[in-house]
Parts: sequence; structure tokens; C-alpha cells
Amino acid sequence: MTLLPDRLNGLYDAEELRKVGHVVTVPDLYNGEVFTDYGAGNGKWFSMGIPAMLQQAQAATKELEGDLIFAGFSNGAAVAEFLAATHPKAKGTLLMHGALPLEMLQIPAWSARVPVQLHYNEKDPFRNPDNDIVLEKAVKTSGAMFEEFLYKGDTHLFTDPDLPDYNEASAKLLLERVLEFVNKA
Repeated sequence: MTLLPDRLNGLYDAEELRKVGHVVTVPDLYNGEVFTDYGAGNGKWFSMGIPAMLQQAQAATKELEGDLIFAGFSNGAAVAEFLAATHPKAKGTLLMHGALPLEMLQIPAWSARVPVQLHYNEKDPFRNPDNDIVLEKAVKTSGAMFEEFLYKGDTHLFTDPDLPDYNEASAKLLLERVLEFVNKA
């Protein structure tokens, strides 16, 4: 089973994972709201409060069955990272356009049974490479696999065709890597 708190993009969304036999659950953590710019989306994220958002995500995943791979995009990557670190059925996590040090999510240590795959544009304006390094060290220290893929570009959500950041070639490559990761888990 796979949990995606967000769609991959218009061409390769959750349906692509369903087509190859995965169960995909997409909880609505923003109560139906859709944002057209990063400021509004971040404003909602912070107005809800990160603890409340994480509690809502935990409630949405509490009853899921089978092996779970948590995936998230941008702020949703923090949610996926938290769930992968705390859910007893987690078998992996896919972090697109976002990663945080474990300490920021109040996670004491990473599980050796939960591999991580991280995707960013090289010059993503929201990327903090230090966060990537800290997360990579924590994951590898646990004995879990950590992969980071950097794509050529200077935009944030390059997987979303509804945004000017979209890059079709990078989005397709990301999907190939995601499918390989999901199929191995």
C-alpha cells in the first residue's frame, strides 16, 4: 500500500501507481483548500500549526492496512517524513521537494527498516542542503537506505503541470525512480 498526501502531477499522478497494482490513499489535510501560490499554501500550513497537521495525518493513516510507503510534496514531505518515522507499518518514504532534520519533527531516531528517497531541483529556492545532509546522516546511521536525486533546475514544484515550475522531463524521471522504489519496498 502507498500513501500519497499529494498528487505526483497531472500526467503521472496517483493513478500511475494504481495502474501497476498499488493501493493509493490521498488524505485531504487542507480541508479542500487549493492554493495558487507558495505564500498562501505556507500561510495555511502555519495557521493550522504543524502539530495539528501531523495529528490530522496520523488520524488519517491510523487504520491503513498492509505495508505503507509515505510520500509527500513540499510541506507534505514533512508530514510523510514524520509518518514514516512514527507509523508501525511504514516500509519507506518518498520526499519530493522537502526534507527536515529529525529534531524539527521531534523524532529521536530513524528506523533501520524505513528507506528514504529524496527528490529536489538543484537550485530549489526552498531547499536547505544542510537539512538534506542532517537527514541523510540520521537515516544512514540507523542502517536504512538513503537516496537523494537532484534535478537540473531552479524551481520548487517541478512535478506539477499546473504550475510554472513544471518540468516534464524531470517529472517523468522522478516518476520512474518513485516506481522503482515503490516496487522494491
